Amino acid sequence: MRPAKLLDFGIAKATVSSDLTLTNTGMYAGTPAYLPPEVIRGRPADIRSDIYSFGATLYFALTAKLPFTEDNPLALFDAHLNRAAPRLSLAAPQPIPAALERIVHCCMAKNPSERYLSTQALLDDLALVSLEN
Repeated sequence: MRPAKLLDFGIAKATVSSDLTLTNTGMYAGTPAYLPPEVIRGRPADIRSDIYSFGATLYFALTAKLPFTEDNPLALFDAHLNRAAPRLSLAAPQPIPAALERIVHCCMAKNPSERYLSTQALLDDLALVSLEN
């Protein structure tokens, strides 16, 4: 099986849009709806930052909803900094395995030290999730 590749085309070109799912010129590199707290604080990003963004992407893939939906950039950043995303089991249109909910929650921990330390550890846990009821 070939690994999936995630790309963020939000940084591919400048836009003149108030759409918070796109990156604007002169702003943080990355899509604001998926930015990890440490990047919002201006700290360096590392693999755990990517894991946060992956968790937010997985949240969206499972629920068809962004983890945080604030229209105002400051409110959106505050949500990423201070609020937990709504539980997957409440936001998803289908049942979510508890193990998968724990994985997404761990990926989106506010403190990088509480997230997976490597993508391999994350992949190992994802491989154990059964999607069958």
